[in-house]
Amino acid sequence: MLKRLGNFLVETTDDALGRALLVYAITLLSGLIVFAADFAVETIAPHHASEYLALIIGVSFGVITFVEVQAVQQRRRKVYDDVRTVAALNHNVRNALQSIQYAAHLAAPSEHLQIINESVRRIDDTLRDLFPAIDQEPPSNIRQEL
Repeated sequence: MLKRLGNFLVETTDDALGRALLVYAITLLSGLIVFAADFAVETIAPHHASEYLALIIGVSFGVITFVEVQAVQQRRRKVYDDVRTVAALNHNVRNALQSIQYAAHLAAPSEHLQIINESVRRIDDTLRDLFPAIDQEPPSNIRQEL
């Protein structure tokens, strides 16, 4: 449940409006917790109201803070994973492009085409591995140009 809540917080705080709404929601929730706790403590144990109220408020804000910290950690993991994906893409595409660049210096034109086709295939395989949701066949006229 905390993971789903963390995902929700990460997704809703991606833009300025989402962050502002989250701050307002936490403020409203905090006010409601204090109001409800004060009412409950004054009704149940009026002699020790301030001690119980401080305990309830402390625990409530501890839980809110814990959830927010979990969301921040989840956002960091997501950013780290995205950076790793981009680094892998960069590495594989640069290697394939380097092969294409070196193919220009070879003597036999048949070797040029073979190296270029292999490099294009490696770039295509890399993109399919890193971004499987975009795994679609290109239109036939684009495929022929490759």
